[in-house]
Amino acid sequence: MLQLAASLISISVKNVSNIWLDSLTGVLCAGYIKELISSYISRKKQGSVAFFDLDNFKTLNDTHGHYTGDQLLVDFCNTIKRKVRKGDFLGRLGGDEFILFMPKTDALEASCVVDRIQRYFKSSMTFSCGVTGIRSEDSFEDVYKRADEALYLAKANGKNRFEVIV
Repeated sequence: MLQLAASLISISVKNVSNIWLDSLTGVLCAGYIKELISSYISRKKQGSVAFFDLDNFKTLNDTHGHYTGDQLLVDFCNTIKRKVRKGDFLGRLGGDEFILFMPKTDALEASCVVDRIQRYFKSSMTFSCGVTGIRSEDSFEDVYKRADEALYLAKANGKNRFEVIV
C-alpha cells in the first residue's frame, strides 16, 4: 500500500513539473514564468527582464531540419542556465523566443549579463535581445511591451545585438 502511495505521489510530482517546464528545453513554460514575473512586479521589487530571439532560426530549421533546430534550442537553454546567476529564471515564450527574469537586478546589470551571454555565443550562434528594468508603477504588460520593443529595435538595428529600454 505504501509503495502504491509513493508511486502515485511520484506521478503527481512529475505531472506538476510538466505543467511548469517546457517539454523540449526543460526551462520554465511561458505561463509559469509570466505568473512568476507578475507576482514579483505586484510586490514592487526591483528586477529586469530580457527577451531573446535566435537570429535566422527559421532558416536553420528549413535548411537542417527540426531535429537540429530542437538540439540548438536545448543547447542554447542549457548554456544560458550555466551562465546566469542562481536566482535568475529562464523561460520559453514559444518557438525560438525566451525570457530571462533577473530579480533584484537593474537594467544596467541585466545588460552586463546579456552581454556576457552574447560574447560566449558569438562564434556558434547569434541572437537578438531586448532588456528592460521593472519600474515601481509597472504591470506585467508594461514590462512585456518594453522588452518586446527593445527586442525589435535590436533586430531592426542589424540583429546579433541587444538593446535596453530603461
